[in-house]
Amino acid sequence: MPDRRPLLVIVGRQVKQEREAQGMTQTALAERAGMRVARLREIEHGRGNPAFPALDRLVRVGLRIPLSDLIAAAEREASNELPEHAQ
Repeated sequence: MPDRRPLLVIVGRQVKQEREAQGMTQTALAERAGMRVARLREIEHGRGNPAFPALDRLVRVGLRIPLSDLIAAAEREASNELPEHAQ
């Protein structure tokens, strides 16, 4: 089974980048998405393994962007991190 840690780190980084681009604090995003700040912090640092409904709510309701946009950005970032021979 492949290690999902790198993907979780990338998704978390994308959440953080979008939050910061929108000028939101972790507290504001957590409140809007209906989750604890500590949980959001775990996700942003790639330590959390959010269930799909929680990630969907965080992105769609909290960040107000389509989940597909976040996934596409994470995929682009992941493909940039692959070794040259793996692309």
